[in-house]
Amino acid sequence: MRKTGKCHGNMLSAMITDKDKVKKLFNRFKTIGKHLSKPIQFEIKPWYRWHYSKVINAASEMLTFYIPVEIKQKIETAIGKELNSGDRLLLEVNKSYFLIVKLSKHDSSFNFTIARQKAKKYKIKKSVATKFRLFKVAKYEEIVNKIIDEYKKGKSVPTLELNYPFGETYIRKILIKNGINVRSLSEQQTIKHHGHLPHIKDGLSEGKLKIIFAILGDNVGNIKSKGYGIGIVGELDFIKAFADEFEKEYGIRPSIRKEKNHEAFKAILGNKNIFNDLRQYAIFGSHEWKLLENAYRYIEKMDVVKLGKAVAYFWEAEGCAVVENKMIEATSVNYNGLLQIQKIMNILGIKTSITGPNYAASSNGLYTIRVSGLENIKTFGEKVNFVTQRKRKEIKKLLTSYKRFVKIHTFEEYKKAFELKKKKFTLKEISSILNISPRTLKTWFYEGVKPNHPNLQSYHSSSKALHQHKSLPASCP
Repeated sequence: MRKTGKCHGNMLSAMITDKDKVKKLFNRFKTIGKHLSKPIQFEIKPWYRWHYSKVINAASEMLTFYIPVEIKQKIETAIGKELNSGDRLLLEVNKSYFLIVKLSKHDSSFNFTIARQKAKKYKIKKSVATKFRLFKVAKYEEIVNKIIDEYKKGKSVPTLELNYPFGETYIRKILIKNGINVRSLSEQQTIKHHGHLPHIKDGLSEGKLKIIFAILGDNVGNIKSKGYGIGIVGELDFIKAFADEFEKEYGIRPSIRKEKNHEAFKAILGNKNIFNDLRQYAIFGSHEWKLLENAYRYIEKMDVVKLGKAVAYFWEAEGCAVVENKMIEATSVNYNGLLQIQKIMNILGIKTSITGPNYAASSNGLYTIRVSGLENIKTFGEKVNFVTQRKRKEIKKLLTSYKRFVKIHTFEEYKKAFELKKKKFTLKEISSILNISPRTLKTWFYEGVKPNHPNLQSYHSSSKALHQHKSLPASCP
């Protein structure tokens, strides 16, 4: 009997004194088969023979028990159906063990076999009649139909093994024989948590590209293990946006949980099929992430509006707006990966620069990709931007920091400026006294520009002679 740490796994016999295992044996007939109201008792002397097994590729000693015709008739009368090859019986053996056996057709009757080594365990001797009591009978076809139906509804093979009188290997053979693909562990876990398998469409899409860019920026899944984990970590708004895209694309939603001892949240899901689907287009990892050529071919044909929305998921995961430095930047140890992002930004008409490595920030050397300059940042805000409102507001702050604030001056300031000019104060001195920029004073003194004030017209006319004064060069103090 295979040891699995649990009571499934080919458990087809149990000592009569082990109440827990006996109960589990009876449960394997609970949803199928016939429980006899009164056990059928019979004694049979086994027929000894050698049997060659293809499974173990060796010969083994077997004890064969031929069921007498009258016992066969009693069984069929009790269950109201004819017996067939493959039907299962639950027998009590020598009042010491319960045992599930498989019936095989033999002429007009049936038999079942027990390996010689197991027969010793059940206190069966080849030259002595063995006492049996039959408690349950399950029809083979009914078992198979039930197994297939429940497997299609999402039950796992180990669960089916606990509920039906077949071993795990045999259940798998039945499923394969009936043209059903046996699910992997990750697929079974997906059904357990989400109720169904993911819907995986062929080819790359905008949704998949968003997911890929987010993972390239901040992957927290299993890169080298066999867990097939896919996920990101970040602030809740971004995690929800990522989960929304994931659900739209694959029909299942990653679980979202708060990181321990952190303000960040994590969205993660383990599924082999989704993992392999995404790995067709990108390599994930902390240091060597990259897009593959087939992803580039898709991107080159992509609508620039959709491309901008997709690459925003990378900038959200890895980037930020630095208002005081008037730039948007993202850092990574992966220089070649940032070159790929730079190439995509060029497609969008956004110039970027890459600097590094900076070993002061990281022993691995950090590289930084930057978007700077008013027009570039405007284009970034229009075509890419961030995913979350918090970072979008940072872009607005950054753009606002570029705007010049024009001070509205009063008539008194205008009048005072001319009075100081008449007294031979320099432009620099007047600027310092009145707290008015030199540029504004130049427009008043030499270009005839005046504040928009109704009381200024008469004053300006009386000062006409001063405006006819020869203008000084712009570089003049």
